[in-house]
Amino acid sequence: MARLTLTGDGIAGKAVRFGVVGVLSGAIYVAVAGTLVHLDLCGPTMAGIIGYVAAIPVNFIGNRRFSFRSETNLASDLPRYVLLHIANSLLAAATMALTIDGLRLHYQVGLVATIVVIPVTSFIAMNLWVFGRRRGTADTAT
Repeated sequence: MARLTLTGDGIAGKAVRFGVVGVLSGAIYVAVAGTLVHLDLCGPTMAGIIGYVAAIPVNFIGNRRFSFRSETNLASDLPRYVLLHIANSLLAAATMALTIDGLRLHYQVGLVATIVVIPVTSFIAMNLWVFGRRRGTADTAT
């Protein structure tokens, strides 16, 4: 049986580290958004956007260096990461629309579907495309 560990370079180790980074990013999101709403500095929607943006640097650095241990050039990883987040935003909207409008389910089902779909697709995309290249390829860091 495979042991889940923070140190392994296999898929299980990456997944555990990805989860750790996700929890940290989520905590930053909730702390920033919650604080902004609590202090009545802006409404919940804008607070959510600001909280999401505030968590992006930690998410990028954490996943790049800790989860996937990318050794490629930052200039190569960053555009892919940004494109992934754009795609994630579209996928989240599509998931909600399909759940609510297409399947006629309650919006909370859409929220649950989104929080399942986005991390799974993000992990796959980060592992194979965003941070998946290794030293020795044409796209290496120097």
